[in-house]
Amino acid sequence: MLHLNKTSSFLNAFSLKKSRNIAAGTLLLFVCSQIAFPFIPVPMTMQTFALKVIALCLSPWQSFLAVQCWLTLGVMGCPVFANLSSHPGAFFGPTGGYLWGFLVATPIMSALFMRWGTSFFRLFLIASFGGGLILAMGWAQLAFLLGSGIKAWHLGGLPFILGDVVKSIMALWLVYGILKGSYQR
Repeated sequence: MLHLNKTSSFLNAFSLKKSRNIAAGTLLLFVCSQIAFPFIPVPMTMQTFALKVIALCLSPWQSFLAVQCWLTLGVMGCPVFANLSSHPGAFFGPTGGYLWGFLVATPIMSALFMRWGTSFFRLFLIASFGGGLILAMGWAQLAFLLGSGIKAWHLGGLPFILGDVVKSIMALWLVYGILKGSYQR
């Protein structure tokens, strides 16, 4: 027997507002994926900027679903990855570890933001932790594929650290500024 409370709870979990938030996060990730600088074997994009904005603005579950929707679209053949690419094997190539990292780090950052994100400095530390987690997962898979941790570090870790710090600051300024302005009204 179906209970009304369970049904209404299920429908509430997928309310229009939450669905809109998830779609907006997915769209932001798509747009930022297209801002790419060609590096080999991993392109430098604005994806981590988008992930940090998503984590700051959405709940952990919503941020997970936004990233999952983007990844699913790419695996299904929709050109949503960097340089309008898509392919089912993306999770198993040189960028796969970063993609897994996106899915893992974004809801973790969101949960940490919700719990401890009260100052710009704390938000920066959480965003940096998330960026580090993404880089670590990307490096690990790249090291496995290249057969060399040092080579993977030089190709897929070290070149991205400064960019990740800059993207963290940009995302925090954007969202922190918006939130601070909305509280002053």
